[in-house]
Amino acid sequence: MSRLANILLAGTDRHRLDTLSAALRDGGYEVVCRDSEKDILDTVRQGTPNVVLIDLSAAFFDGLDLARRVHEDPGIGVVPVAVLDDGTTPDVHSKAQLAGVQEVFTMPVEPAELRARLAPLVRLSTMHTELRARARLADETCGRDLGAKTLHPEESPHRVLYIGGNADEAARISETLGDGNDLVHSDSLSRAADMMSDGRFDAALLECGPNGSDDVDLGLCTQVRNNPRLFNLPMVLLVAPGRLADRAAAYRRGATLLLPRPLDHDRLRASVTVLVRRQRLRWAVRGGLEATRQPETLDPQTETYDFSFLYRHLEQRLEMAREGHRFLTLVFFSVPNLPAIVAQFGAEAEGLMARQLAGWINRLIRAEDLCARHSQHIFCVILPDTPVAEARVVMQRIAGVLGVTEFHLGEEVCQSINVWVEVGMAEYVAGDSAFDLIARVQEDLR
Repeated sequence: MSRLANILLAGTDRHRLDTLSAALRDGGYEVVCRDSEKDILDTVRQGTPNVVLIDLSAAFFDGLDLARRVHEDPGIGVVPVAVLDDGTTPDVHSKAQLAGVQEVFTMPVEPAELRARLAPLVRLSTMHTELRARARLADETCGRDLGAKTLHPEESPHRVLYIGGNADEAARISETLGDGNDLVHSDSLSRAADMMSDGRFDAALLECGPNGSDDVDLGLCTQVRNNPRLFNLPMVLLVAPGRLADRAAAYRRGATLLLPRPLDHDRLRASVTVLVRRQRLRWAVRGGLEATRQPETLDPQTETYDFSFLYRHLEQRLEMAREGHRFLTLVFFSVPNLPAIVAQFGAEAEGLMARQLAGWINRLIRAEDLCARHSQHIFCVILPDTPVAEARVVMQRIAGVLGVTEFHLGEEVCQSINVWVEVGMAEYVAGDSAFDLIARVQEDLR
């Protein structure tokens, strides 16, 4: 059976491990428990977990030191680490940040909140796994080392958007975050939404004051999550007493972290630092994926990947899905009226339309999803670690965007062009070859 991710749970309290394991398995995760430092490191080095979750109350090892060793081990690569704390570790957030920890859970934690806050770490792991696989294939295809696997996160000051509050509070938060942060303030949610769309921020802090509306504040979070360019932007909510009582619902609607007011300034500083580093690591992975786009790997007409590259990549992703019991969904976008458009406006129209369609699809999918041109009017997308039910919602939304977009064929053709879009998809099942999966997608398309 496929699972959303493989979690390594490290600790020595058997009752706690069993309780957490049950909560994670209920959410579609597979859990392996380890209780010794050697077994934990051996399991991580074998490359099986997508996230490591360490209990700081463990009796036989120092959890933060273990987290640091996982983070710094050159043989492990990027495996996100989270920790569980009973509220008894002094300066836990600052210490966790220095150890390379991506998330701190204060026990007890609701299962729904635990799963929601682990999801971004799972996606980060997926992005890095995709980079390694795509870069390896691109190197083989091009016959040279493209350097895509070497990550170079940006080191410039952190650009943080503070939404709500007043100028005085913005100044206090800026002082808390320190000199390495460039804080931009907006007292308007609608203006902030425009600012996030127009500019690049590393994180956003949203003031959820006592007189605010949960639906309005969480609506902004949902808007961010539905924007393909902002999808991963950390949204930190500064929550006044009495607001957002259903924490799990807030996380489901797109919040990254809820911090209660009055603020713990050490926690705010450490949390923002961790989230910005995570965001910049994502951008670095995006840069690595972009480096695999070479003349040898691309379709010259659309400048998206050619189908040969996608097919070989699909073969290796299916092998990874088999070994890790992971989800994988394959999608076809068909534009059945494209041949008629070409017949009406000439051969040049094919290239113009194909480039515009490819550009839109690539802007609307995630960085870790690979798009290629299959044939004249069909584009193909691989969605790693994604169940078909989740893929269907997003891919139908993309088809809707394409269906209402006005395409243009240059200055000589005065009219705008609309397309019909059909979507077919199928989820990997045990024993599938690339040929089998493609055949089932084509059948779904019919």
